[in-house]
Amino acid sequence: MTTADYETFWKLIPIVTSCLALAVVYANTRFGLRNKQADLVIHFHKQFDELQKKRTELLTAHRERDAKMTSAWSPQRIDIESDMFFDRFWSLQFDQFLAWYEGYVPTRLYVYWAFSRWRELHKASDEWTFASKTMASTLEDLKNRWQSNPDKSSSLSTHVTSFLGLMFALKQNAAYADIGALLSTYGPSKPRRLARWLFGAE
Repeated sequence: MTTADYETFWKLIPIVTSCLALAVVYANTRFGLRNKQADLVIHFHKQFDELQKKRTELLTAHRERDAKMTSAWSPQRIDIESDMFFDRFWSLQFDQFLAWYEGYVPTRLYVYWAFSRWRELHKASDEWTFASKTMASTLEDLKNRWQSNPDKSSSLSTHVTSFLGLMFALKQNAAYADIGALLSTYGPSKPRRLARWLFGAE
């Protein structure tokens, strides 16, 4: 090797080192985000499982009441428990939306969750009806209560508005819902979605 070759070689070392360092940082960030997503998805599934247990209790109480059997739950308790159930349900839905919005839930999974909400919002099943309350009717009540925040400029208000916008958009079209288009409308901006894709969050 000539002297010029050696000089070129030593000049390239810092560039190669910097590129390798950036690659390591990128890989670590991507791996960390994927781990965070996995942890949150497990957390949300556990939360939903807890709601399913409460839903089973409510369904049992309803069946016993309808069959005029002796029940440990009075009609007043069923009514209160139904209110609390849907409060917890919508709070979980908002938490899931916020986690997806911030990149901590993969879009491919959130599409399925949104589709499940669309399906139940348009066809209330007996398994999701308690004390005459349904997912659709409690969504109306939720809008009245959650949009009472006077500070419309706060990030929380922005996320609440986006979440309610998505849920009501899902509720509007009974025949078909383009989930991907709705998530583009009510979700993060395109540059942010691109950044998420680069780091494996989509």
